[in-house]
Amino acid sequence: MKARRVSGRTARVRRMTSSDLTNVIRLARNSPEIQTGTSAAQFYSEGALRRWTRSRSGIALAAEVGDAFAGFLLALYSSESTDSYLSDLVVAPEFRRQGVGGLLMAEAIHSMRLLGADHVYCLVKGNNAGMLKLCEHQGFELGQSFVWVERML
Repeated sequence: MKARRVSGRTARVRRMTSSDLTNVIRLARNSPEIQTGTSAAQFYSEGALRRWTRSRSGIALAAEVGDAFAGFLLALYSSESTDSYLSDLVVAPEFRRQGVGGLLMAEAIHSMRLLGADHVYCLVKGNNAGMLKLCEHQGFELGQSFVWVERML
């Protein structure tokens, strides 16, 4: 997995484990960037995340800077379409704009390629300038804006 120096400490990306889930849930719930504005639960349950970490088609990564939990990334690969969907990339505020998000995304894209993906996409709020800039830097093409719609089953 990837590593680099951030603020004089080593930043590492690794596979997410069940011991990361408390930090993942805490960080996600405090990140307005991933809130959808609907009545549905705004993030995955601990059980869903636990299954994600064990899934062959799921990519669940955690980032650390030194001993501190710095962020996470969740993505899914579809073998039928050879697409990957980058569901969530969240970096703790104190580690933003220091390369942690880029490390997470680069490792995820590498993992997607190994699974057989030839296309990756994500949904980004139009006012999330940091994520839009990261996506462009990673070679993503920005397309049209959409309205989030969902229905619980």
